[in-house]
Amino acid sequence: MINLINKKCIILVIASRGEFYDQFINILWKKLIDIIEEKYSRLFKIYLIFGKTSINKLHINKKNILKFNIRETLKPGILDKTLQAFEYVNNKYNYKYIYRTNLSSFLNIELFNNMLDTITDDFTYLGRLNENRKIRRHKINKYISYISGSCILLSKSACNYILKNKHKLDRKKLPDDVAIGEIMPSKISKPYYQIETYNTKLFSNELLNKMLKEIDIGKYYYIRIKNIKNRNIDVQLIKKFLSYFYNIT
Repeated sequence: MINLINKKCIILVIASRGEFYDQFINILWKKLIDIIEEKYSRLFKIYLIFGKTSINKLHINKKNILKFNIRETLKPGILDKTLQAFEYVNNKYNYKYIYRTNLSSFLNIELFNNMLDTITDDFTYLGRLNENRKIRRHKINKYISYISGSCILLSKSACNYILKNKHKLDRKKLPDDVAIGEIMPSKISKPYYQIETYNTKLFSNELLNKMLKEIDIGKYYYIRIKNIKNRNIDVQLIKKFLSYFYNIT
């Protein structure tokens, strides 16, 4: 019998390579991994999830990397990497939760840990909820509610439900988060903390100060950082958040 490792939550980060992705890894996630190893190693473990791509010149311990023989594609690559990572975690850990996120998402670990302690449902599928979004598939409009793929929190029972029903996932037609949302039971646990995505194309010092003030009072544990037109802004924001919340420069 395999002795499973006890953890409160396994954090799975969908990862790939590129100029800005590498900066997110080396600037943000390496530091979050270091913080967890130093202060929260009994509770959490972070893995960066790669497909068939080189992981050379990344400043990440190999113990925090999962690499699968999967093409790096949006569909179905991200979903396939997610499912294989779920299976890996199930075979190695006795855990309460899996948190599936991505490289350009900032996590306040202390608030995240506090939020987990407020959850009472055994079956938890939680995060930023997109309700009844119109999805066009097979020339038909369908409305699907789903948790944003940058912040999916799953209890062990919810993760097992996905794996048990993975044959129902529309791997080729739908993005990973929408495909998961489509097969989940209609009762969706909503956030205990409000999770908000800040669109950084609206970035300004005024917005930054507003964000920091709201996060300071414990309103958010997660920030989505994504400016498609200028990802340099994302890199600068990550540095500001690391300095502000973790005193890391």
